[in-house]
Amino acid sequence: MKRFFLPILLSFLMLQGYVSGQEFVVTQTLKWDEAPTLLHTDPPTYFLNFEDAYYPSSVGIPAFQNTVFFPERNSVFVSFDIMNLVFDSTDMSSFISYESFDLIENEINIIAEPVKSRNQNGVHISFIPLVTDISSEKVYKLVEFEILVRYQTGEGHDGRFKNNYTTQSVLATGRWYKFSVTETGVYKITYNDLVSAGMNPASINPKNLRLYGNGGGMLPEPNSIPRHDDLVENAIIVVGEEDGVFNTQDYILFFGQSPHEWSHTPGSQTFEFRHNIYSDHNYYFLTADHGQGKRIALLPNEGRPANYFVNTFDDYMVHSLNTENLMKSGRQWYGEKFDGILTRDFKFNFPDRVLDSAFTTQIHVAANSLKPTKFVFDINGTNLQANISQVSSGNYPPVAKDNIITSKLVSAQSDIDIKITYHKSSSPSKGWLDYIWIHAFRRLRMSGDQMSFRSLNSVAPDRVSEFRVANANTAHLIWDVSDPANVGKVDAALQSGEMVFRLGTGQKREFIVFDSTKAYNAVFVENVANQNLHGVNVPDLLIITHPLFLDEARRLATFHKNNSGIDTLVVTIPLIYNEFSSGKQDVTAIRDFVRMLYERDQETEKFRYLLIFGDASYDYKDRVEENTNFVPGWMSYESLEPVQSYITDDYYGFLDISEGGTGANIIDLGIGRLPAGTVEEAAAMVNKIIYYSENSEITMGDWRNNICLIADDEDSNMHIRDSEILAKIIDSTYNAFNLSKIYLDAYTQVSVPGGNRYPEVNADINKEVQRGALIVNYIGHGGILGLAHERVLEIVDIKNWTNYDRMAVFITATCEFAYFDDPSHTSPGELVLLNPNGGGIALFTTTRPTYATYNFSLNKRMFENSFQRINGEYLRLGDIMRLSKQHSGLDLNARKFVLLGDPVIRMNIPTYDVKTTHVNEIEIGGSIMPIMKALSMVNIKGNVTNFEGNVIDDFNGTLVPVIFDKSQKVVTLANDGGETYTFEVQENIIYKGKVSIENGEFDFSFIVPKDIAYIYGSGKINYYASDGKRDAHGSEPRIIIGGYNETAALDAKGPEIDLYINDENFESGGITDQNPILLAFVSDESGINTTGIGIGHDITAVLDHETEKAYLLNDFYQSDLDTYQSGTIRYPFYKIPDGHHHLKLKVWDIYNNPGEKSIEFVVASSGKIALQEVFNFPNPFHDRTKFMVEHNQAAATIDFEVNIYSLDGRLRKTFKQTVITGNYRSVIFDWDGRGDDGQYLERGTYVYKVIMQNPDTGYEEKGSKLVIIR
Repeated sequence: MKRFFLPILLSFLMLQGYVSGQEFVVTQTLKWDEAPTLLHTDPPTYFLNFEDAYYPSSVGIPAFQNTVFFPERNSVFVSFDIMNLVFDSTDMSSFISYESFDLIENEINIIAEPVKSRNQNGVHISFIPLVTDISSEKVYKLVEFEILVRYQTGEGHDGRFKNNYTTQSVLATGRWYKFSVTETGVYKITYNDLVSAGMNPASINPKNLRLYGNGGGMLPEPNSIPRHDDLVENAIIVVGEEDGVFNTQDYILFFGQSPHEWSHTPGSQTFEFRHNIYSDHNYYFLTADHGQGKRIALLPNEGRPANYFVNTFDDYMVHSLNTENLMKSGRQWYGEKFDGILTRDFKFNFPDRVLDSAFTTQIHVAANSLKPTKFVFDINGTNLQANISQVSSGNYPPVAKDNIITSKLVSAQSDIDIKITYHKSSSPSKGWLDYIWIHAFRRLRMSGDQMSFRSLNSVAPDRVSEFRVANANTAHLIWDVSDPANVGKVDAALQSGEMVFRLGTGQKREFIVFDSTKAYNAVFVENVANQNLHGVNVPDLLIITHPLFLDEARRLATFHKNNSGIDTLVVTIPLIYNEFSSGKQDVTAIRDFVRMLYERDQETEKFRYLLIFGDASYDYKDRVEENTNFVPGWMSYESLEPVQSYITDDYYGFLDISEGGTGANIIDLGIGRLPAGTVEEAAAMVNKIIYYSENSEITMGDWRNNICLIADDEDSNMHIRDSEILAKIIDSTYNAFNLSKIYLDAYTQVSVPGGNRYPEVNADINKEVQRGALIVNYIGHGGILGLAHERVLEIVDIKNWTNYDRMAVFITATCEFAYFDDPSHTSPGELVLLNPNGGGIALFTTTRPTYATYNFSLNKRMFENSFQRINGEYLRLGDIMRLSKQHSGLDLNARKFVLLGDPVIRMNIPTYDVKTTHVNEIEIGGSIMPIMKALSMVNIKGNVTNFEGNVIDDFNGTLVPVIFDKSQKVVTLANDGGETYTFEVQENIIYKGKVSIENGEFDFSFIVPKDIAYIYGSGKINYYASDGKRDAHGSEPRIIIGGYNETAALDAKGPEIDLYINDENFESGGITDQNPILLAFVSDESGINTTGIGIGHDITAVLDHETEKAYLLNDFYQSDLDTYQSGTIRYPFYKIPDGHHHLKLKVWDIYNNPGEKSIEFVVASSGKIALQEVFNFPNPFHDRTKFMVEHNQAAATIDFEVNIYSLDGRLRKTFKQTVITGNYRSVIFDWDGRGDDGQYLERGTYVYKVIMQNPDTGYEEKGSKLVIIR
């Protein structure tokens, strides 16, 4: 690669007046791919990529981004220089698509944004590291550069927005009554309404009635925009309160706002409608227990003379049904569908519209069509057209294309009639209407029972406007509702049927004229119990849950407090809404509550974690059946482009003053979600978290050393290359872990009617999960049904996992594996966590389609953070996610990654270290490396140490040593075209033992198998140790394996085998379910061969004589304690079909002598109860016998009955008992030979019948004979 320097210096200044301060230099090297990746699109395109690139557009042009934090707190960004730029001289222009050239400039154009994360200021820098030479049109890529960052320190530079939060909500005391409204207007609460709400109006002083509410609309998302803290009291009128008694004819009048709002941007001459995506109701809170309330005061007329006269006003209407979300994602919901019906009519009535004034219409439509299509609008006779482009093809095409048409028209017709016609250009093709809104001018003339009005034309500096409302009478009142909490009664004079008043209009004012006898009725919702979230103490962990899951959330909180001292606060969603969004659903209320705790936690910084406990839904308003909107997530604005749309919980962690809106947002908390949809699911997940976190002895095992890397095929081996980068991180830095590589393209691909498949990959993934892995990492394609186009992991696989003692953390750098907000479908990612019998303990996973390069960048950071220690402890899952996303900044892709799981748990990575001290008396670390030769006896000594390297002398337990032969090269098969790829695996096991540890020391021996690769090379010893409470691991790569021991003793006898199914009680021909476990006890004086190197010398199991499908069981052999001469094999089978089966096990010793054993079994799936055999033992018997049955109902509660008859048919004895079965053979009764009368039965032959019954799976009976001898 040739390089050249550009003599340029790019500077950026944020603060003016920089005199002195601090500075530092960041040196950066961009690791570009050796060649652009060819994407098999139509037409083919190239994808330029470097490590950690992100893509601000979808045309394959990478961008660099980095977040640089200042080394000192209370620092603020001032400026930066980018300098010493080095470019690769290779011209890249041939790899740039035509539409991408506009993104590449002739110099580096940098965007810098100040950022903050947990009290630490920094700057987020992003730019496209490509430049174009204007004269030659060549494109060059940047490979090296330096950034000089300048900053200032000092008080006042912390960037925090200091909110003065109250410490006591108004809801903390008194009795409260919640009422709802749906549209803007004047509302009435009557005597009978109060009685219906449970209040005794006769017992209250009406002057003490108070109404609280925070108005309409959605809360502002940017943290910098002020908002109400707690509920705000609204001015009201209580008619009849003067006598101090609330009589039957008395009532309350107040101004209520719709949850939806019309917004006006200062300087514009129109209004725009903003639909509330979260709620169609607004709420107000009534009390009489807080003293005298706020009342609507008289608003006097302006003393100055009028200089503007108002007799018209701005009015608006909207039509928006919001009944269908086209993509089940995003905020946009559409209404009428144009498919069978292609023309629809809409009428808008504006009484007394000013006919010679223009009205504004805006119409939003969308269509799904393979060809360009259009909508035609007839608006009072004027035709307009909205052209819609065709939807594109691809893996994730848009569900529709849309267009917004805005027009200003004049019409002599008072009503506004709109006819919308959709013109299909192809079939299938369909369209949708989102909304129609209209802004028109009306005469200021009272119409209807209530009329809101305002006048933009009246707004001007120093303006005093006189308003004249025609068609008025003495029953009418006018309120100024510009400030909804402080409504004023306008002092209007009735003059010849007009209400006249004069007010200053230096800014827009809102009014409503109404007949008080025709006010709207507020609807009582519920009594509100006292609450005070504003007064809670700051926790370490905040759990936000739905009331349905409150008990389980509290159980989890109690566990964390008792187990690890984590101070946890559990809060339900309705409480948050009541105090932070006036009772209505709004995700920003959740964020604002979280932010209050964060703002109060300035000094200790203890508040670090947030757990969302409950499922979410793309439907905030329960329009879909069986909705799952328990605790909502933040939904993106994009609703038509799958790759640009997403749901995220990150929003709840955007807590600094500059965050919450667009721009570089950095999460300040470790956030996780438990997507429970039922109490049973909630309990199952809490059970798993507690079980995993208790770190009990039964969960300890060498599975904690296993990391499984799964890589998809296709895409020019991109996914394999990325997995290999992760593998190198483990091998070079964290080599105590063992890697299992399941790379699809290294397996034989099979073509079936449904497409291509990798059956061996499916089997190996299931095998790895069942065996146990600390982490299962997948890179590649995926979706809502599983992983890869070849379906290498499907929902049925996940549901069958039973690895409860060995649960993994899953990292899936793929698309929409955990689309958790679709109520109609439970995603594979959710099922991994919801599986009550195992699966995963947590997932770092995606909710929507993502880009592979983005995925890997975040995946790599997750790996690096997973093995970091702070103060000797590994990071909690929430910290891994937070720190991994810290540098994502503007990366939309990162928002699609979520943590499904508890953010405060840690991976069960062994805590301490295992060291090798000697091999064959050769000291490790010396000048001589020990050699292990075939058929030689090897002795290994070592110890268990703490962080300082000191032996833990009270560590007494067991060690599992695994000795690996040298690495081997594997070449992929290029199943989908393209090139092969070569990678290395180190998976051939020379020996796997089980050794005692005493006082932190161990010493063991074994004989090296004959079947090693004789060429000399580096092997590896891997260790896992446990004393039942603590565990440790380690590795030793400084050993040589190879050669042959010429003086080895002879051995011609093969291993001995005892073979069973499930447990040692099994007898050949017995019954089992579809997932039986092979259990074998094997022994040999020289040891068992598990290397997998010699041809035909693997430990194999053959099912039903299908030798070509033999199961390799080398990895499933475990030596017995302190001996290399015997051990156990346990292997789980899956989905074996019903019926009779034959199984043969073949085992070799280290001298390559074979041993074989066969067994037969019957599979009877547990869906329907089945009795295979009933018998009693001994039979004949003298004084006692036991009744036993073989069945297919393991781990079930079964009702058994045994009836014993004499040969003449008389019933002599009956037993009844409920048994919880442990396996497939159960002892149900122990009988002493006495009959129901208490007397011993006579000697002779008897028949008996066993009845087996399970309410869920049915009934079956079977008979046999017994003989009594005396």
